[in-house]
Amino acid sequence: MATFRKRGTKWQAQIRRDGYPNLSKTFHAKEDALRWSRETERLIDRGENLSIQPTDSRQKFSEILSKYEETITPSKRSASSETAHLSVIKRHPIAQLPTGNISATAICRFRDDRLKQVSNGTVRREIAIVQHALKIAHNEWGVPVRADVLKGIVKPPPGKPRTRRLENHEPQAIAGALQKFKNPLVQSVFDFALATGMRRGEILSLKWSDVDIVARTAFLPITKNGDSRTVPLNL
Repeated sequence: MATFRKRGTKWQAQIRRDGYPNLSKTFHAKEDALRWSRETERLIDRGENLSIQPTDSRQKFSEILSKYEETITPSKRSASSETAHLSVIKRHPIAQLPTGNISATAICRFRDDRLKQVSNGTVRREIAIVQHALKIAHNEWGVPVRADVLKGIVKPPPGKPRTRRLENHEPQAIAGALQKFKNPLVQSVFDFALATGMRRGEILSLKWSDVDIVARTAFLPITKNGDSRTVPLNL
């Protein structure tokens, strides 16, 4: 917030923002000082005033993404999936931008580029990663970030739930393809997934202690939506 003080017959306006150099200017009339401070603060909020760009804002966004991958991603249940998303993001031109130059427009351009290649759900996830990385950089690492990138980005609508089932000829074709794998367990995992509707991660994290042989059920303490559930094993 700007402060004002009278010096003789003139008025001095001063603006202080974390991560930015202190700014000050002197005017003959207080109204002019007020007008300048309002306009300057507006430009800072929108990141449009390049002459007062934040300190350390020239650091490339790819460096922020790498640090995020090393320090934040490993603590997440979806770490392997997020690592793959980060690899894609770092190959996009947005990663080569200075952090201080990343705007809502830049993120929207990234969104539109990715929508030409992948589903809405994937793009929503990648935008969330970009915004979270910027938020962590700003709040915890002291990296100046433009205010408009942490809100107001229109994400694509969620994709429709999947309802497709295998057609009559497809199980046989898939079984033939699975026989080419060196690991014989791949076929068993596929059959188990087909019979239960469980996701890959749910199957691979299943423990014998979660299986009730008598009731013929499997208990999943952690699922994709965060809720636990019990799956019947009609095998």
